[in-house]
Amino acid sequence: MNSTLQLLVDNIFTIFFGITTIIFSIWTIKLKRKENQAVLKRLIDVGGAASLLTSREAVVERLASHYDKAKNGDVVWGQCVNCASYTEAIKSKVLDAAGRNVKFEIIANDKSLSFEEFASLYRVISNAELKSYNGSELRVQGLSKKEVVIAFRTINSYTGIVVTDKYFIEIIYNWFKNRFTSL
Repeated sequence: MNSTLQLLVDNIFTIFFGITTIIFSIWTIKLKRKENQAVLKRLIDVGGAASLLTSREAVVERLASHYDKAKNGDVVWGQCVNCASYTEAIKSKVLDAAGRNVKFEIIANDKSLSFEEFASLYRVISNAELKSYNGSELRVQGLSKKEVVIAFRTINSYTGIVVTDKYFIEIIYNWFKNRFTSL
């Protein structure tokens, strides 16, 4: 056997395990990178008073959490543009919250293709007040004066700003309440 071939045979296991280690390391790095990107896409916290949501799924999930967190006497308030993404799970959360005496003040875009389905959910809730308006361009939802989410549509997703600063919430809530009352 020639010396090069003998060297290869003598070190075949070392070469095999070395290549395998490199392949698995690259694979692990790629998976870790995807995992970190998924976390980053969901929430960027900027010091407790505000957070940034960088995906539509994260925005919808955060809005749905308002129904879970709402207690007797709380108000879920806001306005929608498309008034969509109300899955059966979210509808159930809304009805559960209504059963806990949570109130709803909603402005819905009556030009939305989902308006009738959306409105039918709130029409059956006695402590819900739904007003329609065809000029809604801002997606906003608040939970009493505890938290507000403002969502902006981007080219291929949504960006949401979650604010828990009571002074900012007061400003947004007063803007909403004036708008709601005037309709």
